[in-house]
Amino acid sequence: MAHRLRTAVCLIALIVMSARVQPAVEPASQDVAPPPVAYPDSPKGLQDFLEVVLAAIKANDKPKIDSLWQSAQLPGHAAWFARLFGDKEGAVLEAAYTRQLGSSASQPGRTYQFVAGLDTFKFVILPLAQAAVSRPDSWAKLILLSMKAPVSGYRAEAIGPAGAASYMLGYFIYVEGGFRWIDESVFSALSIARISTTLPYISALEAQMLLLQSAPPVTPPLVRKAGISNTVMLDVIIDALGQVRSASILSGDLVLGNAARAAVLGWRYHPYIQNGRPVDVETTVTVTFPL
Repeated sequence: MAHRLRTAVCLIALIVMSARVQPAVEPASQDVAPPPVAYPDSPKGLQDFLEVVLAAIKANDKPKIDSLWQSAQLPGHAAWFARLFGDKEGAVLEAAYTRQLGSSASQPGRTYQFVAGLDTFKFVILPLAQAAVSRPDSWAKLILLSMKAPVSGYRAEAIGPAGAASYMLGYFIYVEGGFRWIDESVFSALSIARISTTLPYISALEAQMLLLQSAPPVTPPLVRKAGISNTVMLDVIIDALGQVRSASILSGDLVLGNAARAAVLGWRYHPYIQNGRPVDVETTVTVTFPL
């Protein structure tokens, strides 16, 4: 009995001593990398991102430049182009984008270097739909017309001192929580861009003055819900007889856009006269639904 008691006492002593020599659990490391900055999907969000990029260039902070520019690449770009532009068009754009990555995968181009060196400049950042109207010579309209689904995208440029010059910074698409840069040269591969057009462009106000007959659109059922925009913008081609030859949705809800398109295709205009004869023209039409 005494032998058993001594054995038990020895075991208890060993357990206590073992517990005393256990190493303390080290506290979690404080050197945890901060999460990446999230820039909101808005013109201001893109401006904030570009300001950080240009500041890094000005400071010659190469690691930060590389990190920012890598974050501006499209994730899964092959699938993205196919989904947004269709298989055939998407493959052509993907090839052009891959060439872009090969030439500027980790560093912004010379335009960014030049703008970063300016003493003063201002950003002009426009959503694609707005750029399609206010910058009719840009790629914005062709991008919108070629897309199979709406996306959030922007056109960015920098204006030099006293508005002396404009420096194109590219197009940015908001994908998976970040701004992804696409050089405008990529969009020159669009098939619609390779079709030569000589159509004169007239403003929405000029087209309104030519309007002869217009039936209001019918608001589709099941779209009367909070948060939906009741405004749709269409790209419209009016032929030499004053009939609407085509109408394409530039911006707005898809259901309302189709309803607006159906109505506008029945509108009639005075023919537009150029050099003494009626010609086809292109314009934009904005339709507002009474939601």
